[in-house]
Amino acid sequence: MRIEPWDPDDETTARGCYEVHRAANAVDEPDEPPMGAGTFGIFLREGFEKSPGEVWIAADAECGVAGFFRMALPDLENLDRAYSGPAVHPAMRRRGIGSELLRHEAGRAAANGRKILSAVTLAGSAGEVFAKAVGGGLGI
Repeated sequence: MRIEPWDPDDETTARGCYEVHRAANAVDEPDEPPMGAGTFGIFLREGFEKSPGEVWIAADAECGVAGFFRMALPDLENLDRAYSGPAVHPAMRRRGIGSELLRHEAGRAAANGRKILSAVTLAGSAGEVFAKAVGGGLGI
């Protein structure tokens, strides 16, 4: 599994990220519909807050996209923070991919001068279990 930056011109990889999002949403938020493909594409390219950011992909030739993160790097306020969190396809979980993505994400946040890495997850979800396992704590 390699972690590499996403090329915004690579629609195949964007579709792979969307499939990860859809599959994770079905397991982690079954009562909520996933984002539509168009909305998800805007999220990858621009984020929802229009902050600068980075998208990194965990993939290999055998399974394609296994996970990704889009990290927002606010440029007007909260300049010490990066906002993100890895998404891993449910079929690929518990193989260390989320942990590796998180380590990479923390490194990218530090490289961008950020001291705090924040993410949002639902109580009772796999995301909460993962966050607790890596030492995450409750915020606001």
